[in-house]
Amino acid sequence: MKHHTFLAGLFLLLPSLGFAQDAKVTVIHGIPGLPAPVDVYANGNKLFSFDFNQSRGPLSLPPATYNLEVRLNGNPVLTAPANVQAGKDYTVIAHPKVGSGIALAIFENDIATIPLDKSRVSVRHLADAPAVDVKLAQGGQNVATIPNLSNPNQAKAEFPAGTYAASLFAAGTSTKALGPVDLNLERGFHYLVHAIGSFPGNTLTLFVQSININGDGKVTVIHGIPALPAPVDVFANGNKLFSFDFNQSRGPLSLPPATYNLEVKLNNVTVLQTNATVASGKDYTVIAHPKVGTGIALDVFANDIGTLAVGKSRLIVRHLADAPAVDVKLTQGGAPVATIPNLANPNEAKAEIGVGAYEATLFAAGTSTKAFGPAGLVLESGITYAVHAIGSFPGSTLTLFVQKIEVSPLPSLATMALGSACGGNLSMSTMTPAWGIPFTLNLTGARPNSLGVTFLSDTTTSWRGVTLPVSLAAIGAPGCSLYTGLDFSVSYVTDATGSASLPLTVPLHLGGYWKPIWFQAGFKTSANAFGAQFTNAIGIVKAMN
Repeated sequence: MKHHTFLAGLFLLLPSLGFAQDAKVTVIHGIPGLPAPVDVYANGNKLFSFDFNQSRGPLSLPPATYNLEVRLNGNPVLTAPANVQAGKDYTVIAHPKVGSGIALAIFENDIATIPLDKSRVSVRHLADAPAVDVKLAQGGQNVATIPNLSNPNQAKAEFPAGTYAASLFAAGTSTKALGPVDLNLERGFHYLVHAIGSFPGNTLTLFVQSININGDGKVTVIHGIPALPAPVDVFANGNKLFSFDFNQSRGPLSLPPATYNLEVKLNNVTVLQTNATVASGKDYTVIAHPKVGTGIALDVFANDIGTLAVGKSRLIVRHLADAPAVDVKLTQGGAPVATIPNLANPNEAKAEIGVGAYEATLFAAGTSTKAFGPAGLVLESGITYAVHAIGSFPGSTLTLFVQKIEVSPLPSLATMALGSACGGNLSMSTMTPAWGIPFTLNLTGARPNSLGVTFLSDTTTSWRGVTLPVSLAAIGAPGCSLYTGLDFSVSYVTDATGSASLPLTVPLHLGGYWKPIWFQAGFKTSANAFGAQFTNAIGIVKAMN
């Protein structure tokens, strides 16, 4: 068998292909009393199963029009077309009508930027219940009323961040239908509050979905300065964010990309100031801490939130205490695992290690003199742990402040076949490709000793304005169809049996922006007027959980 190897580093080229931005779709099951979980399909492909008061997503879907179906015991009970556009966010909800019947509603969610101190709330009536008045209270006082909201309508407003109590009343009356239900509204989030279930059936409830829309920047602030006479206030661009005390943190805050003037004030006097540039998709820790010997500082650290392999966690250790340099030693069950030597204020060190329970101990650098510990650390898969040494060694306030940051775990992968061939067949050597582990794309049944091309694309729905699949009968290839885009191509030559094998690897570093990748092969032939035949398509996709 002849083998044609893909160009070296083929998958390294994926970011340059200009893939269209996916849409986000969340699906909610709001129909009570069904005898079994329902199955959700898109274009005839099963996505998942779920039950009342559950959701799935957000799913990342390429822009297209999808035929959505909800099936109960294999039978379609709801269907609707969904026109999904690039970069937008949608909620699809299966819900009862008032009195009788069920429906499938599709909402486009507002993801426009919100002012720094605000959150957005959309309330949707999707229950078997009469029209309601929605009332929000804070501290026992009514702050807003949405009157006469009926199924299947919604209302939207923006509120200062904080904790509110939401109650539903029969429209125009003081008769309470539900609540109060606490809503904790954070800055920069859109909260989608869905009334689902049935009032007559005593299943009326609120299902809350939240979307972080304010530019992707996350900021956590830590107070690491001991012995201040009072809590400090933290300001951004002159706006007070919060107050807190030593060994406390606030956040993560959601901040639009920008440069912020951060101030720490003690008794209304600015004692620390710095500028922090927040970038989209990044995560930061801002920490007020002592210097060694005398003085205080406000430092900003960018946290590594890159994808992690299954079974791995990331450990960042930062020395931000009034203390000399230290050696940080990790042990597991008393056995040494790792040492970070000579870590001094205000520096950090980082490593990726296996999950499990560890003990962290600080020693005066280069000695066996213990400064702190051992302190237990339980590390979970897919988490970055930022461990901050704060406080003062001379003042006996030295401690470790641990910040947990969820990062994007590498998704499980699977292969999926699509369409039919008019010649040859494409398959993968494995149904479940693993990150970083070689596997092969296999062509069989093609013309022996023939030149061919394999196409690679992220789309099987449309390409450059052309809806896929496309029948090639009109150009002299009856029974043949093009199922994928033509973003990238690799040539090959089949062997004497009409076979070829193309080695593939999915590198670990692609996990943060993984897109489905589809392949289809064509080869020269005299079997039709066009002079070529085409295989089925096969893709590497995220596995459905």
